[in-house]
Amino acid sequence: MSAPPLIVNVAGIVPTVSASVDVNAVLNATTCALLIVARVQIARRAITAHRAFMLAALAVSALFLVSYIAYHV
Repeated sequence: MSAPPLIVNVAGIVPTVSASVDVNAVLNATTCALLIVARVQIARRAITAHRAFMLAALAVSALFLVSYIAYHV
């Protein structure tokens, strides 16, 4: 006999993960990828590309922060 689910939504189905958590994970993964590409670009002395990827990583990281705070408030 299995234990009853701890969280049940209206349809009686146990929700797996909130959409906000998925969004946060995607934003973090995107930031990580952008930082890796930025590192490669600076190693190749492509300063303009490095700057662009760093600014993109900053923007995505800021979106993550807003999403994270909104989820936890």
